[in-house]
Order: sequence, then C-alpha cells, then structure tokens
Amino acid sequence: MRLVIQALVAMALVAGFGPGPAWSAKDDGKKGFGLENLFGEGDREYYTLQPFTVPIVRDGRIARHVSLLVTLETRGVANKDKILEARKRLRDSFLRDLHGVMAIRRKDGRPFKTSVLKKRLMAVSKRVLGADIVRDILIEIALERRFR
Repeated sequence: MRLVIQALVAMALVAGFGPGPAWSAKDDGKKGFGLENLFGEGDREYYTLQPFTVPIVRDGRIARHVSLLVTLETRGVANKDKILEARKRLRDSFLRDLHGVMAIRRKDGRPFKTSVLKKRLMAVSKRVLGADIVRDILIEIALERRFR
C-alpha cells in the first residue's frame, strides 16, 4: 500500500499538481527571481543561413574549399523578420567578405581563425541590417578541404 501511495505522489508531482520548483515561487521583489529570467533573455531567435562554400585559389587553381554553417542570433521575432527580408543581401555581403578574407590568407596554409571570421561577419551584418538586429554570430560548422 505504501508503494502505491508513493507512486501516486510521484505521478502527481510529475504531472504538475505538486509544488513547483523554487524559481516558480512568488517574486520577492528581486530582479531575476522568476522563471523568465532564469536563463537570461527569453526572446532570442535564431536564423541559420544556407551553408557557405568558398574556394581558395592559389596559382590559378583551386587549392582548398572552406565550408561554413552560420547561424544568426537576434532579439525577438521582429528582428528575425528583418533578417528574413534582407537574407539575400546579407548572404551576398557575407560571401563577398568571405572571398576577400580567403584571398588574402597566408600562403603557408595555416588554418583560419573562426573568431576573426565572426568579428568580420558581425561587422557586415551591422552594415547591412543595422546595429541592433543581430546579437551574435554562431559559426556552427567550419570545414576546410584541401585538394592535391
């Protein structure tokens, strides 16, 4: 019988009939106490662009390919809509900048730094979309393929 009561109490807690977690209690007047502030801002939106493939040309032939998967982090749905409206211009501007960066890379074949690419793409997004639209640039995948 005791096992049945424990099982019913456990099911009630899982179903949400019991007391909630500590952060769902009433606000005591302190900023950041509620669930909406537990993980930071709750209005983040993400937009993943189509993958970029940039060739690196050396001595008149393609020496390497660099492939990137870029996601834009923005605040709110309204800003995500602005990105959707300007996605073709943004993609074109990103490609132009990536081609420029890859063309001036050192000839010794050292790998590129994603932190530098992030800063450059952030500057491009500010120029194309405006200063407060894109919050962060996330480079999810960065691959480099060498040809022999």
